[in-house]
Amino acid sequence: MQPQTAELRFSSFTPRITLNYQPTDDMLAYVLLAKGNKPGDFNKDQFRSEIPAEFTEFQINCEIGDEVMVGGLLVECTEQLKSDLTVEEEEQWTYEFGLKTAWLDGSVIANLAVFYIDWENQALTETADIPNSSGGLTALQTLRNVGQSKVTGLELETSWIANENLLLFLNYGLAYGEFVEGALPNFAETTGTDGDISGHTIPDTPTHSVVTGFEATSAVSADLTVFLRGNFLYESTRYNNASNLNWMDDRSLVNFRFGLRSEAWTATVYARNLLVDDTPIGALGFSNFAINPITTSASARNEGAYPRLYSIVPQRGRDFGLEFSYRFGR
Repeated sequence: MQPQTAELRFSSFTPRITLNYQPTDDMLAYVLLAKGNKPGDFNKDQFRSEIPAEFTEFQINCEIGDEVMVGGLLVECTEQLKSDLTVEEEEQWTYEFGLKTAWLDGSVIANLAVFYIDWENQALTETADIPNSSGGLTALQTLRNVGQSKVTGLELETSWIANENLLLFLNYGLAYGEFVEGALPNFAETTGTDGDISGHTIPDTPTHSVVTGFEATSAVSADLTVFLRGNFLYESTRYNNASNLNWMDDRSLVNFRFGLRSEAWTATVYARNLLVDDTPIGALGFSNFAINPITTSASARNEGAYPRLYSIVPQRGRDFGLEFSYRFGR
């Protein structure tokens, strides 16, 4: 049987409107309205080589209620089966109001943005069991358009030139995203509920984030400057997935850079993660491929044997190093 093919076409209108008002030389107010999108795509794993071509053909061309035998397994054509081939386009409407200001003859900069995001047709990762050429089932990671979210937040950026040798800065971000619609079959199987995730926090986004630090410089000679930079990064707890059943703790990083700089070259000694924060950067979920979904009972799956495992992305520990750069063509 010849390999099966399919095609997708998407068109989208993504307007962006910005209105500015500048009452003084040191203040600018703006309002922004913008539509963003993430184009649709195929769930490419559905076309993997171990998936029988007869199943792919059936999935592409079947009508709801049709049935076919694939590798000794009876497969029924459902709306979910057909929709798993593709991921529909996601859309976001962003509404933002902001102020850009300068104070004390420009030595202090303070910028504030407040935003609201309406996120529709959101794609979330689920597990789908697909017949394979060996007569069993293969658990695939599949994106499904099952979510709708609202995100509110603000961003504050400030800097202060304290004197000719010292710059201080402080940035703060607040982002709270909540699902207002959505259901996950895997979440339903795990909890014995209907899988509704309304009210859950969107994953992989800390509610609070802070970056603060300084840069101090001093002239050693007419063409040589010594500098010291330090910054502190804080991110609050964030959930790993839409189920909100597991999360990564808050993390704090302290970094320093010390060096010499001339017009032609820069030599830097750096130290990163001085506090040795070991909070993982991420936790990537995937299927437990050691479990056969045909022979594993539903009760065993609900006890956690199937289908989720996690691969932890560790935070690099305390790190010291030396960098040297030279600018050619001067």
